[in-house]
Amino acid sequence: MATTRTRRKLLRDDLWPDADSVTYSHKKEDGFFPAPRTLPMIARLAKALSPGIDPSQVYLELWARCFDPPGFVEIVDEEECANAVGFMGGGGRSIRSWRERVRTLVDLGFLRVGGKGSREYAYVLILHPHKVVRSLHDAGSVDSSWWSLFHARLRDIGAPLPEPMPEAP
Repeated sequence: MATTRTRRKLLRDDLWPDADSVTYSHKKEDGFFPAPRTLPMIARLAKALSPGIDPSQVYLELWARCFDPPGFVEIVDEEECANAVGFMGGGGRSIRSWRERVRTLVDLGFLRVGGKGSREYAYVLILHPHKVVRSLHDAGSVDSSWWSLFHARLRDIGAPLPEPMPEAP
């Protein structure tokens, strides 16, 4: 009996015989990253929990900047990060907008930040998003219908219901 992965590859290749030459693999190529299959849902939750401000694009951008060790992002150029999520024009306003969204993600519990010299946002630690969501749920911050969909998605992808985020040291 074929594994699910084998079955899916056979189906994909039947539908698109050139699939291997026109798709990517984060395991075989630089420039791609693995991410949680729930990332779009979690980004949407971050937006829903932040009325008047949308930190979701900043969250996705930070994920895309994450290399080994897992969860660690070094911010070399805040203006570049701001531009990457659409805060164009350079200078103070775009960087302030980017920082505001990073601060929102910190306040929600999705990130921790570390400074370097006078820069408050030199390093970012992306926390385990499922644990963060569990903690938000346990605190009563997550809508029950969203939680139900999230819980179903975890089952679909074979991920366990996470423990809450432990307290920061």
